[in-house]
Amino acid sequence: MEGDGVNMELYIAEQVNPVFECMDILVRHHSNRNYAALKKEIKTRLDIQVPEIEKLLDSLQSIADQVTKGLKKSDEILAYLFHPLGSQDLTPAEAILQFHGDFSERDLLKIQTGVISAFQQDPLNFLYTTLDNYNLLYAGPGKKSLKGCGLLELMESCSMPDQDKWRLLAFYHDFEVYLGRFIDVLAKTVKEFEPFMPSLSVWTEPFYEHFYKEINNETLYRYMAEKIQIILPETDSIFIQPSLFGCNRLQYLASTEPGRRSNMLWGMHFEAIFLNRLKQNSSAYICNNMRLLGDKSKFDILKLLAGRRYYSGELAKELNLSASTIAYHMQALLNARFVTVDKRGYRTYYELNKDAICVFLDQVRNHVIPE
Repeated sequence: MEGDGVNMELYIAEQVNPVFECMDILVRHHSNRNYAALKKEIKTRLDIQVPEIEKLLDSLQSIADQVTKGLKKSDEILAYLFHPLGSQDLTPAEAILQFHGDFSERDLLKIQTGVISAFQQDPLNFLYTTLDNYNLLYAGPGKKSLKGCGLLELMESCSMPDQDKWRLLAFYHDFEVYLGRFIDVLAKTVKEFEPFMPSLSVWTEPFYEHFYKEINNETLYRYMAEKIQIILPETDSIFIQPSLFGCNRLQYLASTEPGRRSNMLWGMHFEAIFLNRLKQNSSAYICNNMRLLGDKSKFDILKLLAGRRYYSGELAKELNLSASTIAYHMQALLNARFVTVDKRGYRTYYELNKDAICVFLDQVRNHVIPE
């Protein structure tokens, strides 16, 4: 992509990856957040009805039921692997694949080998990076980072209930056992899933037709920033893996290794669901944004932005947070439209959207104290 100082290479997978499709199926199977529940949530929280997505979710639920019919939820290892990490929706199983960070990989043996290699190289840093990436660490006042600290200090600074910490330590000390069990179940699920692949074309072909019209090397950066409020690095090589079963979400894994592509898992109906936000007069909308403002780091970012605009490096320095943590918080604030972006030269600045915050606070007041 050229123009506006952006140089971006874009690669798009030609079909869904069964590994990551089955990952979504397993997470929903073990967490009881199935596609039928997602359908109900979308119908009650969107401003408009989206019948094509409702029909898709019915189909996904049918396939998921057939793929997982032989799985037992009583397996203690699997129960932990698919239990959310602290207050996050993310599970340890998802964190494993995200740490590997390659949505194009379909060989489970390569994934297993790569994750074990990363873990064995520095187990404590593996644990630190995972917790830090998902905003589960708090260094405390006056401390810039927990990187390099001992296991005990890491656990003391981890914002999870004690029971979850003990589970995490068991996972950490028997990592290869847990990973092996996870890969084994994922492999069996993929085997059950693959016969359904040809039937998915009825859903994937319309997506590709629309996608190629809207997004290419010249439009991706602008499209993501303006339409979906996601700010991508301006110089990057990105591999996009469309996902049918992860239809309502978008994940971006920035690569820190030279020569390696960043990865994006793109839900095929993410755009339609995202653009039709929560009803702005609904209790669900109010509570979602109240939780966002209740997060200390996000609130501190907004307080800083009330004084002037900042770029991410300045925010990280001011708040003693890592760049990845700042990116995580800013994405949530952008999605809520509490902040806006202003691109100047090679830097992207964030500014407080005072009007949007004032409108939201008025909505809260009107809900709690109706006129």
